[in-house]
Amino acid sequence: MFNADLPAGDKRYYAFGGATSRDGDTGCFTRQPDQGNKVWLSSNPTGFVPHIQPSVADYSTSMGVEGVFGGWSYDLSNTYGMNDYHFYMMSTNTSYGPEQLRSYDIGGFKFDQNSTNLDATTRMGNIDLAVGFESRAESFRIYAGETASFASGQAGTNIVGWDSSYVDTAGETQYDGLNSSTAGSGCQCFSGFKPSNELATKNADRSVLAFYGDAEMDLGFARFGGAVRMENYADKQIDGTDNTYSNLGIKATVRSEPMSGVVVRGAFSTGFRAPALAQAYQAKIATNFLPDPVTGETVAFEVGTFPVSHGFPQALGAEALGPETSTNISAGTSLEIAGIRVSADYYSVNIKDRIVLTGNFTGDDDADANPFGYAVQSLLDAAGENASGGRFFMNGVDTKTSGIDITAAYGLDLGGLGAFDISLGYNSTSTEIDAINLPDGLTTSPEPSVINDADFVAAAKNTMFDDREQRTMTNSQPSTNMVLGVNWSGYSLPVLDVPIGVSLKMHQFGEYHSRYTVSSDPGYFTAVEYDDGFAQVYPAVMTLDLEVTADLGAMSIACGAKNLTDEMPEKNLLTSRNNDGSFVYPSTSPNGMNGKFVYTKLSFNF
Repeated sequence: MFNADLPAGDKRYYAFGGATSRDGDTGCFTRQPDQGNKVWLSSNPTGFVPHIQPSVADYSTSMGVEGVFGGWSYDLSNTYGMNDYHFYMMSTNTSYGPEQLRSYDIGGFKFDQNSTNLDATTRMGNIDLAVGFESRAESFRIYAGETASFASGQAGTNIVGWDSSYVDTAGETQYDGLNSSTAGSGCQCFSGFKPSNELATKNADRSVLAFYGDAEMDLGFARFGGAVRMENYADKQIDGTDNTYSNLGIKATVRSEPMSGVVVRGAFSTGFRAPALAQAYQAKIATNFLPDPVTGETVAFEVGTFPVSHGFPQALGAEALGPETSTNISAGTSLEIAGIRVSADYYSVNIKDRIVLTGNFTGDDDADANPFGYAVQSLLDAAGENASGGRFFMNGVDTKTSGIDITAAYGLDLGGLGAFDISLGYNSTSTEIDAINLPDGLTTSPEPSVINDADFVAAAKNTMFDDREQRTMTNSQPSTNMVLGVNWSGYSLPVLDVPIGVSLKMHQFGEYHSRYTVSSDPGYFTAVEYDDGFAQVYPAVMTLDLEVTADLGAMSIACGAKNLTDEMPEKNLLTSRNNDGSFVYPSTSPNGMNGKFVYTKLSFNF
């Protein structure tokens, strides 16, 4: 990293930046020996655990000049940033026959951004003014992995000798391991990026122009503010044409202090968020564990996330992603009562055309048991994908999120014994879905002899943003949170004269619901009924964090524990949803699933 600053008369030239490189290793879910299309018993008789091993490179640099021109202060700068996320897998591709775990280069993606900004401020009487301009260019590219990371290999050829087999009493050879005709293609857990994915992002470029103006005026009894921002986006499509859209956003604020120590404030604004290039162009296939549409048991599907221009989303009526828009209202007050500082705020955010992932469209080869799944599989096959499921991004829902924040803080000076700072925070938030916006272009069934148009369209629209996805958005996280913090500082140990400090934080997370449901109330845990079944209710949980610090001058040391009392979330008790015990705890748990974490930190002052 670097940071440079050069004063020159009434100007200041500056530059800063840095580069980082990170390598990771994380295990996927176990491929069990009874999962015939994922494990060769001859090479992995007890199953195996694939590992995702990403290599991540980040680089950014900024340079600019600050100065004064007439009565205006200005800042002209340019910033460039790049992120390269390169994936490797320690896994197997079962369609290539029995083999031991090995490393695969499965490709990755790269994002870079270059922006030029000019900001200027001045004061005219009792009015503070600010204006600015931004020009930004972005690009997103996927690059393919090695062929064996995504290819089908010998799947479907029934090569004798590949399978674990035995000769029965009739003299016939019986296969009790994986049969090559059902071998799953691509790397287990995360299939490699394909050349077609790389080709689809060849024009994934964006250019943005934006202007803004901001003014604030103090009228004595209150301070008023207003701002306006205009943006124009031009996104390159796969065919090279531009998809352009613009937005004009506004903001108004007011702040008043009707009496000493009492502040009242309010704000209104409109928001705008363009779809990220990664949302518009992302393409990958990964293993998802989902309920089987027929049996209800959790099984593995190779699910593709496809760009809206891909053949599979297009067959389901997908439309080009557009921007999200929002209106935001907030109001609050803060005051001091007997030395206690209190604040309370209300907020409401309405988002239209919110970008979400669709539900998982899962395929099936049994037309009688699952006609909709059979039709979905035919769409995946027609698109040339070795996948058993698919999903994509869409401007799918309109939502309203509202809530309150309440805080209180008190400081207590004990003289030579140091000082205590005590704080309490409470938040309550709820999200409601006002509308679900489904594509209009879906009208026919790809397999009319198996499932008619009306039934296929109805099932597809139900899957687009199904009850599970709705519950994930509204109830899979606690609606209430409370934090109590106590900090003790300003005390030095006798004789040693070493300043020490103690920080204690208690965090209570409210209850939340499981994403998945079962058809009937099991009766052995708390459940709540939804349209699609009964969801598990995970109870509130309280965690305690503790840290003790000592300042040794040139060095400071901190010892602490996160979740000191080792509190764990309630286990997943929906037995049909835990993949034979693999999913012990809910993935949406607000306090994680790793329990107590103890650490020591050393910091050096130079």
